[in-house]
Order: sequence, then C-alpha cells, then structure tokens
Amino acid sequence: MNIRSLAFWVAAATLMTLLSHAQTAIFSDDFDDNTITGWTFLDRDGEEEIANANWVEQNGNLEQLTANYDFRRGENDRPTLGTIALAPTQVGGHYEISATFTSLEPGNIFQDQDFVFGYVDEDNFFLLEALAENNRLSLYQVVNGERIRFREIPNAITFSDESTLVTLRHNATTGLVTVNYGDDEPVEFTDPDLIITGTHSVGVGSNNDAFTIDDFTITSGFPIDSAFVLEITSFVRDPQTGTISLTWASELDVEYFIDRATDLTDWQEIDDATGQAGSTNFSDPSPELERAFYRIRTEG
Repeated sequence: MNIRSLAFWVAAATLMTLLSHAQTAIFSDDFDDNTITGWTFLDRDGEEEIANANWVEQNGNLEQLTANYDFRRGENDRPTLGTIALAPTQVGGHYEISATFTSLEPGNIFQDQDFVFGYVDEDNFFLLEALAENNRLSLYQVVNGERIRFREIPNAITFSDESTLVTLRHNATTGLVTVNYGDDEPVEFTDPDLIITGTHSVGVGSNNDAFTIDDFTITSGFPIDSAFVLEITSFVRDPQTGTISLTWASELDVEYFIDRATDLTDWQEIDDATGQAGSTNFSDPSPELERAFYRIRTEG
C-alpha cells in the first residue's frame, strides 16, 4: 500500500495529529465471466451514423466489433459522440483509470480509441484519443455537444499490433492529466477546466474502429506524485471546556476518519467526515482525558 503522510507535535501538550492517504482500487473488471454486467453502452442513431456499434464480452475481453462507426456531429459539424462504454462505478477528485487495449483491425493499429472521463452526460465529457497518424495523443472536451481539442501532442507514443496498457491519472487540484501509454514516457496535459468537482462516470470509446479492452481498473485517491500538500492547518484545545478543534487541508468528497488514542497503540475511530474543497473541520467536545492523540486518515 502506497501512503503519503505528515506527522508533527502540537504545542507543548502530549497531542499528536497524523494525516495520511492511500490509493484505493474501487472497481475492476477482467471480463472473464462472459456477461456484460453493470456497464452502460451509448450509441447515437442519426444521419452521420455509419454503423451500429457492437459491444460484447467474450474471449476474456470487452470487445467493440464494428469498424467505421462515426461520431454524432454537433451544430458546427464537429464529431461529439460515437460509441462509449461507461463503467458501473463513478469517481471524483483524484483518480486513475487503466486498461489494456488491443486493435481488432490488422494494419489499423489502435486508431481512434479513447478513454472517456469526467462524463456528465452525452454532451459534456472529456476524452483522450490516440491516433496512429503521427503517433499522437489528443485531449478533447465535449461541451454542450461541441468537441473542443485542448492539446495535441505528435510523436508522443509508439503504436504496436500487440496489446498496450494505457493509464490516465487525473489530479483534481491542479487539473493535470498524466497518461502512460505502454512503455513510452508519460505525457501530461493541463487545463483549468479539467478541475472537476463531484462524481462522474469514466469508460472507453471509439469513433470508428474495432478494438478490445481488458483489465479495466478505477483507482481513487491522491496520486502518489500529487502536488497536494498534506497539512494540519489548526489544532486548538479550549482551556475552559477541554474541546479539541482541528482543521486539515482536504480534498473535495474524500472520506476522512478521525481516530483517537491515549497511547499511540489502541486507536479508536470516533467520527468521520466528507472532505470539503480546501479544508475540513472537526471538534471533539470535552474528551475528559489527561492526554490524547488524534489522527486523520483515509482508508485504503
């Protein structure tokens, strides 16, 4: 388990506060049960449609079997939505999605196959697109049905007819999206619009090629290399009432647990709190202890 933590003594009293966070795998699917369970598949009929997408779970993979499936187009003739498979679990804040992609079209390796993330509805989402032409990665946002390209990076990746593990990590604090494509060097995209609050769907998609995915995983939590600083910003004990009040730097929608102990060994959970953007507060009224230790944690 990977953990980043911060610990320090508070004032002259025998009180210590710890803050830690670990990444947590909250959903995974290896597609070995040969049933499509929980996934949502989106197609759009219309004038611009070339063919119906055909999603099946077979051969230990999730397979999209139709080639040449065109995106629906918006008012400005920009393609917006082709075929998308959304995973059963939503995620918010910092997260990571990964999957192994394989092309089903010999000679047309890994073309137009996408990670979909920050999905609100069919007219508002983000997608990462890999194209064999110029070996490029592109990051798009679909806003009110119009597809907008934030950035395109040519010669960023190496295409192969073999299966390729692709990982996308989203940092909700900085708006940084980091992509690991196979064994190539990580590629980074940044835009302030990528700072997304709340929970959203993630998945995969394509605008015109047949492909498979395997070992799809969603991981929630602070990225290990996140710029987020773990910091206790306030720790106060009221001398009149004995109430302990503490504030810590927090991430939106992250679940925190407050533990207390008298000996740094026998910890007891006394409360929990849903993180607010920036900071979160907690008060322990009159614990009636000569000394106490507190820690703030997330479970991983």
